[in-house]
Amino acid sequence: MLDELYQVLRLANASVKANKTKDARDLYHRAWDMIPEPKYAWDISQITLMRIARGLRDAGYFEEALVYANAIDECKPNPGDADPAILLGSIYYASGDLARARSCFYNAFQIAGKRGFRGENPDYLKLALQRDTQ
Repeated sequence: MLDELYQVLRLANASVKANKTKDARDLYHRAWDMIPEPKYAWDISQITLMRIARGLRDAGYFEEALVYANAIDECKPNPGDADPAILLGSIYYASGDLARARSCFYNAFQIAGKRGFRGENPDYLKLALQRDTQ
């Protein structure tokens, strides 16, 4: 199952890069459908949700990306992991909702400090820190 799941995710990511966003969207949904019940209880569930949400964000399907990103909480992520909050913030940021993005980034900063933002868009940390000055 994992090999097939990874293949579908790779195809979806390639479709985003090729600007075939409808194909990508369908493949991301198919990938989630491949996870057996109980969907949120598997080790692979959280990372799959994160990959799908990121891909849908990149494809411009912000509302659907938010559904998957918010579902990450069902997987009971590590409370010290800022990645889910940063991902959620990045979706709001990409959609133009800077107030919600700022809130998510600030939460991520509270969890992990600056280290949580390593490798991310530097504007995310700047936005998180703006909250303290407003």
